[in-house]
Amino acid sequence: MPILDVRWLCLDYIQGQKARSILKNLNLAIEKPGIFSLLGQNGSGKTSFLRTIVWLQQFQAGEIIFFWNKKTDRNWFWEKIGYAPDAPGLYDFLTGRDHIDFFRHMSWKKLPEAVVFELVNQLWLSFALDKKVGSYSRGMRQRLGLIISLLHDPELLIRDEPMSALDPLGRLAVKKLMDRLVSQGKTLFFSTHILSDVAEKADEFFLLDGWKIIDSSSGKKITNIETYYQEKIFSSDLR
Repeated sequence: MPILDVRWLCLDYIQGQKARSILKNLNLAIEKPGIFSLLGQNGSGKTSFLRTIVWLQQFQAGEIIFFWNKKTDRNWFWEKIGYAPDAPGLYDFLTGRDHIDFFRHMSWKKLPEAVVFELVNQLWLSFALDKKVGSYSRGMRQRLGLIISLLHDPELLIRDEPMSALDPLGRLAVKKLMDRLVSQGKTLFFSTHILSDVAEKADEFFLLDGWKIIDSSSGKKITNIETYYQEKIFSSDLR
């Protein structure tokens, strides 16, 4: 049973009477639990794609299917899917604890409180939990956003640029959390342009260029991802 199945997805950016293709006839499938990455240059459409599959952007054509269910029921969708954007929308006048309490209260399914604060400790945020988020660095906000996306214990976590703005300890903590989630049978799907993170963590990656998936690592033995990436991007028919 595919965890995520995207078929012939088309997304246009419409301004006035003009439309520009962002994604065109994009196909992508995640068949089993693990860590998967959407790899591409800045401006290649990674964020637009993730926003589209989590209801935040309207697409023009195609199908998006999670766990054999077409994306039609928002309540069912948000019970199973967690999403953490690159820049989480947080309230500067509230504390980190306020955010966690609020979003946990709003969740259909709730992680036990002890597990939540284990997450807080694992992501090096306990020291700032009672500080207002307006005083947080960007990396601290990123880690809080990740915690919030996990409060309802989703089966699939979709993450936009999970390592951006993180210091070395933050990066290490997030990578350890990724391993822990996978050991629990979860699936992680993250976008990035950081090749070393893909080489280290992803079981499979998809290469997005222009408006379509131009290749994936499925069934390939890739010994040097930097060389592979350069060759695929420069040989793309979109160059």
